[in-house]
Amino acid sequence: MPLKILAYGANGAQMSAGTQALVDAGHAVRAFTRSPKGAERWQAAGVDAFTGDMADLDALRRASEGQDALFMHVPLITDPNDDRKAYGLNALRAAKDAGITRVVWNTGGPIMDPSSTTDPGAVLWRTLQEDGFSFLGLVPITYM
Repeated sequence: MPLKILAYGANGAQMSAGTQALVDAGHAVRAFTRSPKGAERWQAAGVDAFTGDMADLDALRRASEGQDALFMHVPLITDPNDDRKAYGLNALRAAKDAGITRVVWNTGGPIMDPSSTTDPGAVLWRTLQEDGFSFLGLVPITYM
């Protein structure tokens, strides 16, 4: 049965292939990207596309409306100018507010300290568990 799936990071090296696979499998995909050009590319392919910033909770809530599931890549290897933990928490908060219960999360790397209160991976993993999501965590032990 086709699902309505919100895909964050749909233009990224890993997520673009995953997003396309969801489209090819017949799901109704909503691609969320920072890049207006990337959104145009998805729209040209017949995909519903949102352009926005994962720091903007209201934009994430609008993107989450009416979706059945969330597919996201919030990499744990961060740029010092990004707050990946906040991005992931915003995505999960927006999903929960929209009634999304199913999540697939690609961490992009290992969760170094599962008991940490500051490690983004550990915090997001616990949030998925504590907020009652049915989730699949893809946790590669190495990247590249």
